[in-house]
Amino acid sequence: MAQLDRILPALPVGARIVFLRLRSLGDAVLSTPALEALRAWRPDLHLGYVIEDRFAAALAGQAELFVLRTRNGAGQSFSGAEPGISAALDFWPLARRLRQWKPQVAINLHGGSRATALMLAAGARYRAGFAGGANAWALNARTPPAPPPPGRRRLHGAEHIASLLYSLGLPAAPLGPARVIPQAGALAAVQARLRQAGIAGPYVFVHAGAREPRLVWPPERMAAWLNVLCRRHGWAAVMAREPGASRAAEEAVLARLEPSIRGACLADTNVAELIALIAGAEWAAGNDGGPLHVAAALGKPVIALFAATHPDIWHPWRTPHRLLRAGGGCAACPEPGCLREGQSPCIRAIGLDAALAAARELENEFNPAGQG
Repeated sequence: MAQLDRILPALPVGARIVFLRLRSLGDAVLSTPALEALRAWRPDLHLGYVIEDRFAAALAGQAELFVLRTRNGAGQSFSGAEPGISAALDFWPLARRLRQWKPQVAINLHGGSRATALMLAAGARYRAGFAGGANAWALNARTPPAPPPPGRRRLHGAEHIASLLYSLGLPAAPLGPARVIPQAGALAAVQARLRQAGIAGPYVFVHAGAREPRLVWPPERMAAWLNVLCRRHGWAAVMAREPGASRAAEEAVLARLEPSIRGACLADTNVAELIALIAGAEWAAGNDGGPLHVAAALGKPVIALFAATHPDIWHPWRTPHRLLRAGGGCAACPEPGCLREGQSPCIRAIGLDAALAAARELENEFNPAGQG
Protein backbone atom coordinates (compact mmCIF):
# COMPACT_ATOMS: atom_id res chain seq x y z
CA MET A 1 0.00 0.00 0.00
CA ALA A 2 1.32 3.43 -0.95
CA GLN A 3 1.72 6.15 1.63
CA LEU A 4 -1.68 7.87 1.86
CA ASP A 5 -0.50 11.34 0.86
CA ARG A 6 1.39 9.96 -2.15
CA ILE A 7 -1.61 8.33 -3.83
CA LEU A 8 -2.65 11.31 -5.99
CA PRO A 9 0.86 12.67 -6.76
CA ALA A 10 2.01 9.21 -7.89
CA LEU A 11 -0.82 8.63 -10.34
CA PRO A 12 0.36 8.32 -13.95
CA VAL A 13 -0.53 10.93 -16.54
CA GLY A 14 -4.10 10.46 -17.71
CA ALA A 15 -5.16 8.41 -14.69
CA ARG A 16 -8.85 8.14 -13.86
CA ILE A 17 -10.49 9.05 -10.57
CA VAL A 18 -14.17 8.40 -9.88
CA PHE A 19 -16.15 10.09 -7.11
CA LEU A 20 -19.29 8.50 -5.69
CA ARG A 21 -22.06 10.63 -4.14
CA LEU A 22 -25.40 9.28 -5.28
CA ARG A 23 -27.92 11.58 -3.65
CA SER A 24 -28.30 15.00 -2.00
CA LEU A 25 -28.27 18.05 -4.23
CA GLY A 26 -26.44 20.18 -1.68
CA ASP A 27 -23.63 17.67 -1.16
CA ALA A 28 -23.15 17.24 -4.90
CA VAL A 29 -22.84 21.00 -5.37
CA LEU A 30 -20.46 21.31 -2.43
CA SER A 31 -18.14 18.70 -3.93
CA THR A 32 -17.42 20.93 -6.95
CA PRO A 33 -14.78 23.15 -5.26
CA ALA A 34 -12.71 20.03 -4.53
CA LEU A 35 -13.11 18.81 -8.11
CA GLU A 36 -12.01 22.20 -9.41
CA ALA A 37 -8.95 22.22 -7.13
CA LEU A 38 -7.99 18.74 -8.35
CA ARG A 39 -8.41 19.81 -12.00
CA ALA A 40 -6.32 22.94 -11.48
CA TRP A 41 -3.49 20.95 -9.88
CA ARG A 42 -3.49 18.05 -12.33
CA PRO A 43 -5.39 18.86 -15.50
CA ASP A 44 -4.20 15.57 -17.02
CA LEU A 45 -6.43 13.50 -14.75
CA HIS A 46 -9.80 12.23 -15.96
CA LEU A 47 -12.56 12.72 -13.41
CA GLY A 48 -15.76 10.70 -13.20
CA TYR A 49 -18.74 11.06 -10.87
CA VAL A 50 -21.38 8.50 -9.91
CA ILE A 51 -24.70 10.16 -9.10
CA GLU A 52 -28.43 9.45 -9.27
CA ASP A 53 -30.34 10.71 -12.28
CA ARG A 54 -32.38 13.22 -10.28
CA PHE A 55 -29.23 15.14 -9.26
CA ALA A 56 -27.01 14.61 -12.29
CA ALA A 57 -27.62 18.11 -13.70
CA ALA A 58 -25.69 19.56 -10.76
CA LEU A 59 -22.49 17.97 -12.10
CA ALA A 60 -23.15 18.38 -15.84
CA GLY A 61 -20.04 19.51 -17.69
CA GLN A 62 -17.74 19.01 -14.69
CA ALA A 63 -16.90 15.31 -14.88
CA GLU A 64 -17.77 12.21 -16.87
CA LEU A 65 -21.08 11.23 -15.32
CA PHE A 66 -22.05 7.70 -14.38
CA VAL A 67 -25.77 8.13 -13.82
CA LEU A 68 -27.78 5.67 -11.78
CA ARG A 69 -31.40 5.63 -12.89
CA THR A 70 -33.96 5.01 -10.17
CA ARG A 71 -37.67 4.41 -10.10
CA ASN A 72 -38.08 7.91 -8.72
CA GLY A 73 -36.99 9.30 -12.08
CA ALA A 74 -34.88 12.30 -12.93
CA GLY A 75 -35.66 15.39 -10.94
CA GLN A 76 -37.84 13.63 -8.40
CA SER A 77 -36.41 15.38 -5.37
CA PHE A 78 -34.23 18.32 -4.38
CA SER A 79 -33.11 16.45 -1.26
CA GLY A 80 -33.89 12.79 -1.72
CA ALA A 81 -34.15 9.57 0.24
CA GLU A 82 -32.20 6.44 -0.58
CA PRO A 83 -34.52 3.99 -2.36
CA GLY A 84 -32.22 0.97 -2.11
CA ILE A 85 -30.62 -1.26 -4.73
CA SER A 86 -33.94 -2.82 -5.72
CA ALA A 87 -35.15 0.62 -6.87
CA ALA A 88 -32.12 1.21 -9.09
CA LEU A 89 -33.14 0.37 -12.64
CA ASP A 90 -29.66 -0.02 -14.11
CA PHE A 91 -27.43 -0.87 -11.15
CA TRP A 92 -25.61 -3.80 -12.76
CA PRO A 93 -25.10 -2.20 -16.21
CA LEU A 94 -23.67 0.84 -14.44
CA ALA A 95 -21.38 -1.36 -12.36
CA ARG A 96 -20.07 -2.98 -15.55
CA ARG A 97 -19.54 0.41 -17.19
CA LEU A 98 -17.57 1.62 -14.17
CA ARG A 99 -15.31 -1.42 -14.26
CA GLN A 100 -14.72 -0.95 -17.98
CA TRP A 101 -13.74 2.69 -17.34
CA LYS A 102 -10.88 1.36 -15.14
CA PRO A 103 -10.41 4.09 -12.54
CA GLN A 104 -7.20 3.97 -10.53
CA VAL A 105 -8.87 5.69 -7.55
CA ALA A 106 -12.47 5.53 -6.32
CA ILE A 107 -13.44 8.16 -3.73
CA ASN A 108 -16.59 7.38 -1.77
CA LEU A 109 -18.02 10.64 -0.43
CA HIS A 110 -20.89 9.05 1.50
CA GLY A 111 -20.52 5.34 2.14
CA GLY A 112 -24.09 4.17 1.58
CA SER A 113 -24.72 0.58 0.53
CA ARG A 114 -25.29 1.30 -3.17
CA ALA A 115 -22.28 3.63 -3.44
CA THR A 116 -20.11 1.05 -1.68
CA ALA A 117 -21.24 -1.73 -4.01
CA LEU A 118 -20.50 0.44 -7.05
CA MET A 119 -17.11 1.44 -5.63
CA LEU A 120 -16.15 -2.21 -5.23
CA ALA A 121 -17.45 -3.02 -8.69
CA ALA A 122 -15.24 -0.31 -10.21
CA GLY A 123 -12.15 -2.36 -9.37
CA ALA A 124 -9.99 0.65 -8.50
CA ARG A 125 -6.61 0.01 -6.90
CA TYR A 126 -7.34 2.63 -4.23
CA ARG A 127 -10.71 2.89 -2.52
CA ALA A 128 -10.65 6.09 -0.47
CA GLY A 129 -12.98 7.58 2.11
CA PHE A 130 -13.27 8.76 5.69
CA ALA A 131 -12.48 6.29 8.45
CA GLY A 132 -15.33 5.73 10.85
CA GLY A 133 -18.03 6.29 8.24
CA ALA A 134 -20.56 3.81 6.94
CA ASN A 135 -19.05 0.74 5.26
CA ALA A 136 -15.48 1.86 5.99
CA TRP A 137 -14.51 -1.83 5.85
CA ALA A 138 -14.62 -1.54 2.04
CA LEU A 139 -11.93 1.16 1.94
CA ASN A 140 -8.20 0.54 1.67
CA ALA A 141 -7.24 4.24 1.86
CA ARG A 142 -8.91 5.61 4.99
CA THR A 143 -8.41 9.01 6.54
CA PRO A 144 -9.93 10.46 9.70
CA PRO A 145 -12.04 13.59 9.24
CA ALA A 146 -9.83 16.67 9.32
CA PRO A 147 -10.09 18.96 12.36
CA PRO A 148 -11.14 22.59 11.85
CA PRO A 149 -8.43 25.26 11.88
CA PRO A 150 -7.71 27.16 15.11
CA GLY A 151 -10.51 29.47 16.14
CA ARG A 152 -13.22 27.55 14.32
CA ARG A 153 -15.53 24.85 15.61
CA ARG A 154 -16.26 23.02 12.36
CA LEU A 155 -15.23 22.70 8.75
CA HIS A 156 -17.70 23.75 6.11
CA GLY A 157 -19.09 20.89 4.01
CA ALA A 158 -17.01 21.97 1.00
CA GLU A 159 -13.85 22.01 3.13
CA HIS A 160 -14.68 18.61 4.61
CA ILE A 161 -14.89 17.06 1.14
CA ALA A 162 -11.65 18.74 0.04
CA SER A 163 -9.86 17.53 3.18
CA LEU A 164 -10.20 13.97 1.91
CA LEU A 165 -8.29 14.92 -1.24
CA TYR A 166 -5.68 16.77 0.82
CA SER A 167 -5.05 13.59 2.80
CA LEU A 168 -4.45 11.77 -0.51
CA GLY A 169 -1.85 14.32 -1.62
CA LEU A 170 -3.68 17.24 -3.21
CA PRO A 171 -1.73 20.35 -2.09
CA ALA A 172 -3.83 22.27 0.42
CA ALA A 173 -4.93 25.70 -0.78
CA PRO A 174 -7.92 28.01 -0.28
CA LEU A 175 -10.97 26.61 -2.03
CA GLY A 176 -12.82 28.53 -4.69
CA PRO A 177 -16.58 28.80 -5.02
CA ALA A 178 -18.90 25.95 -5.90
CA ARG A 179 -20.01 25.72 -9.51
CA VAL A 180 -23.04 24.59 -11.45
CA ILE A 181 -23.57 25.07 -15.18
CA PRO A 182 -27.05 26.00 -16.43
CA GLN A 183 -28.06 23.97 -19.48
CA ALA A 184 -29.32 25.76 -22.60
CA GLY A 185 -32.42 23.60 -22.96
CA ALA A 186 -33.40 24.11 -19.32
CA LEU A 187 -32.86 27.89 -19.60
CA ALA A 188 -35.19 28.05 -22.57
CA ALA A 189 -37.79 25.85 -20.88
CA VAL A 190 -37.76 27.96 -17.71
CA GLN A 191 -38.10 31.20 -19.64
CA ALA A 192 -41.16 29.79 -21.40
CA ARG A 193 -42.68 28.66 -18.11
CA LEU A 194 -42.06 32.05 -16.51
CA ARG A 195 -43.76 33.83 -19.42
CA GLN A 196 -46.71 31.47 -19.12
CA ALA A 197 -46.92 32.30 -15.40
CA GLY A 198 -46.90 36.04 -16.14
CA ILE A 199 -43.37 36.69 -14.80
CA ALA A 200 -41.64 39.07 -17.18
CA GLY A 201 -39.32 41.13 -14.99
CA PRO A 202 -36.73 40.56 -12.24
CA TYR A 203 -37.53 38.11 -9.46
CA VAL A 204 -36.26 36.65 -6.20
CA PHE A 205 -36.09 32.87 -6.01
CA VAL A 206 -37.72 31.56 -2.83
CA HIS A 207 -37.16 28.14 -1.29
CA ALA A 208 -40.37 28.09 0.75
CA GLY A 209 -40.42 24.36 1.50
CA ALA A 210 -37.84 22.03 3.05
CA ARG A 211 -37.03 18.35 3.18
CA GLU A 212 -39.10 18.13 6.40
CA PRO A 213 -42.09 20.26 7.44
CA ARG A 214 -40.46 21.01 10.79
CA LEU A 215 -37.72 22.98 9.01
CA VAL A 216 -40.08 25.44 7.30
CA TRP A 217 -40.29 29.10 8.34
CA PRO A 218 -44.00 29.97 8.80
CA PRO A 219 -45.41 30.78 5.34
CA GLU A 220 -47.35 33.80 6.61
CA ARG A 221 -44.08 35.30 7.85
CA MET A 222 -42.29 34.45 4.61
CA ALA A 223 -45.05 36.17 2.63
CA ALA A 224 -44.96 39.28 4.84
CA TRP A 225 -41.20 39.49 4.35
CA LEU A 226 -41.50 39.03 0.58
CA ASN A 227 -44.17 41.72 0.37
CA VAL A 228 -41.69 44.25 1.76
CA LEU A 229 -38.69 43.01 -0.23
CA CYS A 230 -40.47 42.73 -3.58
CA ARG A 231 -42.27 46.03 -3.19
CA ARG A 232 -38.97 47.77 -2.46
CA HIS A 233 -37.17 46.31 -5.48
CA GLY A 234 -39.97 45.78 -7.97
CA TRP A 235 -39.35 42.05 -7.95
CA ALA A 236 -41.65 39.07 -8.41
CA ALA A 237 -41.40 36.07 -6.06
CA VAL A 238 -40.77 32.75 -7.82
CA MET A 239 -40.66 29.28 -6.30
CA ALA A 240 -40.17 25.74 -7.58
CA ARG A 241 -41.60 22.43 -6.46
CA GLU A 242 -40.15 19.04 -7.32
CA PRO A 243 -42.41 16.25 -8.56
CA GLY A 244 -44.41 14.60 -5.82
CA ALA A 245 -43.66 17.23 -3.17
CA SER A 246 -46.26 18.76 -0.89
CA ARG A 247 -47.77 22.00 -2.19
CA ALA A 248 -48.60 23.41 1.22
CA ALA A 249 -45.72 25.80 1.86
CA GLU A 250 -45.56 27.38 -1.59
CA GLU A 251 -49.32 27.79 -1.92
CA ALA A 252 -49.55 29.29 1.56
CA VAL A 253 -46.93 31.90 0.65
CA LEU A 254 -48.52 32.73 -2.69
CA ALA A 255 -51.94 33.14 -1.07
CA ARG A 256 -50.59 35.83 1.25
CA LEU A 257 -48.69 37.97 -1.27
CA GLU A 258 -50.09 41.43 -1.84
CA PRO A 259 -52.08 41.83 -5.09
CA SER A 260 -49.38 44.11 -6.50
CA ILE A 261 -46.68 41.42 -6.03
CA ARG A 262 -46.33 38.90 -8.82
CA GLY A 263 -45.81 35.37 -7.57
CA ALA A 264 -45.50 31.93 -9.14
CA CYS A 265 -44.48 28.39 -8.30
CA LEU A 266 -43.19 26.19 -11.11
CA ALA A 267 -44.46 22.70 -10.31
CA ASP A 268 -42.79 19.44 -11.37
CA THR A 269 -39.41 21.16 -11.68
CA ASN A 270 -36.36 18.96 -12.15
CA VAL A 271 -32.86 19.91 -11.01
CA ALA A 272 -31.75 21.17 -14.44
CA GLU A 273 -34.74 23.54 -14.48
CA LEU A 274 -34.12 24.52 -10.87
CA ILE A 275 -30.58 25.58 -11.75
CA ALA A 276 -31.84 27.55 -14.73
CA LEU A 277 -34.54 29.23 -12.65
CA ILE A 278 -32.10 30.31 -9.95
CA ALA A 279 -29.62 31.49 -12.59
CA GLY A 280 -32.14 34.12 -13.68
CA ALA A 281 -32.93 35.37 -10.17
CA GLU A 282 -31.64 38.54 -8.51
CA TRP A 283 -31.42 36.93 -5.07
CA ALA A 284 -32.26 33.59 -3.47
CA ALA A 285 -33.86 33.20 -0.07
CA GLY A 286 -35.58 30.64 2.07
CA ASN A 287 -35.16 27.55 4.19
CA ASP A 288 -31.78 25.82 4.22
CA GLY A 289 -31.47 23.14 1.55
CA GLY A 290 -30.03 22.18 -1.81
CA PRO A 291 -31.54 25.07 -3.80
CA LEU A 292 -29.66 27.62 -1.70
CA HIS A 293 -26.38 25.81 -2.38
CA VAL A 294 -27.21 26.02 -6.08
CA ALA A 295 -27.80 29.75 -5.65
CA ALA A 296 -24.41 30.17 -3.96
CA ALA A 297 -22.74 28.22 -6.78
CA LEU A 298 -24.32 30.67 -9.24
CA GLY A 299 -22.99 33.63 -7.25
CA LYS A 300 -26.39 34.85 -6.09
CA PRO A 301 -26.81 36.77 -2.82
CA VAL A 302 -28.56 34.43 -0.37
CA ILE A 303 -30.64 34.82 2.79
CA ALA A 304 -30.89 31.44 4.54
CA LEU A 305 -33.08 30.36 7.46
CA PHE A 306 -31.69 27.57 9.63
CA ALA A 307 -33.24 25.14 12.11
CA ALA A 308 -31.84 21.60 12.48
CA THR A 309 -28.78 22.00 10.25
CA HIS A 310 -25.65 23.76 11.47
CA PRO A 311 -24.74 26.98 9.63
CA ASP A 312 -21.00 26.51 10.22
CA ILE A 313 -21.21 23.43 7.99
CA TRP A 314 -23.97 24.39 5.58
CA HIS A 315 -23.90 28.16 5.09
CA PRO A 316 -23.92 29.41 1.47
CA TRP A 317 -20.35 28.92 0.25
CA ARG A 318 -18.32 31.81 -1.14
CA THR A 319 -21.21 34.14 -1.92
CA PRO A 320 -22.64 37.19 -0.11
CA HIS A 321 -25.21 35.94 2.36
CA ARG A 322 -27.01 36.46 5.63
CA LEU A 323 -28.03 33.70 8.03
CA LEU A 324 -31.11 33.67 10.24
CA ARG A 325 -31.30 31.33 13.21
CA ALA A 326 -32.96 31.62 16.61
CA GLY A 327 -30.86 30.66 19.63
CA GLY A 328 -28.43 27.80 19.23
CA GLY A 329 -30.64 25.78 16.92
CA CYS A 330 -31.32 22.08 17.28
CA ALA A 331 -27.71 21.15 18.04
CA ALA A 332 -27.82 23.17 21.27
CA CYS A 333 -31.49 22.70 22.12
CA PRO A 334 -32.24 21.05 25.50
CA GLU A 335 -35.60 19.76 24.21
CA PRO A 336 -34.83 17.23 21.44
CA GLY A 337 -38.28 15.67 21.84
CA CYS A 338 -39.87 18.57 19.96
CA LEU A 339 -38.31 17.31 16.74
CA ARG A 340 -39.83 13.87 17.16
CA GLU A 341 -43.20 15.57 17.54
CA GLY A 342 -42.79 17.44 14.27
CA GLN A 343 -42.39 20.87 15.84
CA SER A 344 -39.71 23.44 15.03
CA PRO A 345 -39.81 26.16 17.67
CA CYS A 346 -36.36 27.42 16.75
CA ILE A 347 -37.26 28.33 13.17
CA ARG A 348 -40.66 29.65 14.25
CA ALA A 349 -38.81 31.96 16.63
CA ILE A 350 -37.11 33.80 13.75
CA GLY A 351 -39.02 37.06 13.60
CA LEU A 352 -40.05 39.21 10.67
CA ASP A 353 -37.97 42.13 11.95
CA ALA A 354 -34.81 39.99 11.92
CA ALA A 355 -35.46 38.93 8.32
CA LEU A 356 -36.09 42.52 7.23
CA ALA A 357 -32.87 43.63 8.92
CA ALA A 358 -30.93 40.86 7.16
CA ALA A 359 -32.32 41.97 3.80
CA ARG A 360 -31.35 45.57 4.49
CA GLU A 361 -27.81 44.52 5.44
CA LEU A 362 -27.44 42.54 2.24
CA GLU A 363 -28.81 45.44 0.20
CA ASN A 364 -26.31 47.82 1.83
CA GLU A 365 -23.47 45.43 1.01
CA PHE A 366 -24.18 46.01 -2.68
CA ASN A 367 -25.33 49.60 -2.37
CA PRO A 368 -23.51 51.18 0.60
CA ALA A 369 -24.63 54.70 -0.24
CA GLY A 370 -28.26 53.61 -0.03
CA GLN A 371 -29.02 54.86 -3.54
CA GLY A 372 -31.74 53.33 -5.67
